[in-house]
Amino acid sequence: MYESDLPKIIRSKSTSLLFADNTSILFTHPDPIYCSINIRKGFEISNRWFKANLLSLNFKKTQYVQFITKNNVLSSSRVKCGNKTIPSLSQAKSHGLTVDHLLTWRIHTDLLINKFSVA
Repeated sequence: MYESDLPKIIRSKSTSLLFADNTSILFTHPDPIYCSINIRKGFEISNRWFKANLLSLNFKKTQYVQFITKNNVLSSSRVKCGNKTIPSLSQAKSHGLTVDHLLTWRIHTDLLINKFSVA
């Protein structure tokens, strides 16, 4: 697997979650400005790694969710990678779980209720 060394390269800025062909990268910082800086640097490092390994980032499948607590507000920062803007979502699905930007299970449980009520 090419991806096995990606977490080592970007670990100072983030935490990586790898599963099969799905890669999630988590950036955290209490200050949204510094978090945006870390995201930008993380993308730069990742893109250099992709190019060195003759790979590319699939921008059709690349998005981000800004997770916040109920007492905070979403920042209006844009995440860019080169000249492309990464779309922001209010929820994310990964490894079969769906969570919203407030880290609640409401969307996931609603999806499960709908799925089981049809059966």
